[in-house]
Amino acid sequence: MKSDAENGSELQFENRRLKQKLSELEMQLEKRIHAENLLKDTLQELHIHQEELRAQNEDLILAQSEIEATNRKYQDLYNFAPVGFFNFDPLGKILEVNLTGAELLGRYRSHLTGKPFRIFLDKKSKNEFAKHLRHVMSGSTANDTIWLAVKDQPIFPAEIVSMPFVTDAGQTIFCRSAIKDISERHRAEKILRSAHQKLEQANQDLKSEIGERQNVEDALRRSERQLRASLREKEVLLQEIHHRVKNNMQVIRSLLNLQAVNIQDERLKACFRETRSRINAMAMIHEMLYQSDSLSKIDLNAYIKGLVSGLVGMHNISPGRINICVKAEHIYLGIDHAIPCGLVINELIANALKYAFPERAGEIRIEAFLTAKDGVGLIVCDNGAGLPANFDIHDSNTLGLKLVWGLVESQMGGRVEISREEGTRFTIQFPCELPKTGQALLI
Repeated sequence: MKSDAENGSELQFENRRLKQKLSELEMQLEKRIHAENLLKDTLQELHIHQEELRAQNEDLILAQSEIEATNRKYQDLYNFAPVGFFNFDPLGKILEVNLTGAELLGRYRSHLTGKPFRIFLDKKSKNEFAKHLRHVMSGSTANDTIWLAVKDQPIFPAEIVSMPFVTDAGQTIFCRSAIKDISERHRAEKILRSAHQKLEQANQDLKSEIGERQNVEDALRRSERQLRASLREKEVLLQEIHHRVKNNMQVIRSLLNLQAVNIQDERLKACFRETRSRINAMAMIHEMLYQSDSLSKIDLNAYIKGLVSGLVGMHNISPGRINICVKAEHIYLGIDHAIPCGLVINELIANALKYAFPERAGEIRIEAFLTAKDGVGLIVCDNGAGLPANFDIHDSNTLGLKLVWGLVESQMGGRVEISREEGTRFTIQFPCELPKTGQALLI
């Protein structure tokens, strides 16, 4: 049997062993707890990473969808663009073509890959395309016009614009080209060229016509200068004629004056004075025409005033005894009307001066005006003794009044009216055409 001491030692040893074992188990437990915590943290992080990856995956799926939609859109834009897009190898074979390009050549896309493009060209464009392709493969862009010969269609023009596809190493691999049917533009340019040619021709014709018109205008100007020179010569000649007629009438009047000096018969002297007065009336018209800017018309107002002044001096009227009032519009008469009208006015004024105011004072009034019926009106009146009650101008024995009636009704186509109220009043009207200015010019 073991002693109590030995048993106590064993118990102590066993206790120490058990404590050490317990410590080891506690340490292992702590390590396991730590490991489990690490595992939980790792799992949490993995879960977070998994969620992030899921979100990134969704973003990638969405981006891929957008890229695919964009690719489809650009593929549609590429295929259905209004121009044909082609890729050519250095020999001119078709590597790729869009739907518009295939339609331009009248083939399916699958039938065009690998085909030489030159088989779709007109003969005159094959060499042009070869030069175009060499230029692009050398690294430059090019723009030319080619003629396509598509089966069952007439040849038509197309515009080709090409650029090289160059690698990072600077090597040209293939040619990218855009080809467009320009038939409408070609027709429009042709029409435009034709229109331009027609316009040029019209311009040449117009220049020719302008030249001809210039020649005609030059000829007309020369003719006008000649006519003006001729007219000026005729005006000078006519002016000289009026001057000579006036001088001749003055000579005649002077001869009558000389002749009248030797005449003792008063009645005969009176006849000479009347004749001299008539000659003076006609001479005054030629004098006014000679002095006027116009050689074909006279101002009736100025003529009447000059005529009155001459008659007053010829009849030796005492100043203040007979007042003569002239109220005449500026009516312009040609010589064919001025001479008979002047003679009529001369006879009526001379008659009034001679017979209207025996031994007493009085007034004579002369008016000239345009009538409402495109004519000229004359009034010569006085407040003198008046005409006899049975006076008839048509049966008058007086030469002057017969002359008045003959001139007015026969030469001037007018009429004479006589009034005997408060003296004598002669009203004469004769027709004429009035210009729009309101003045009458009778030629």
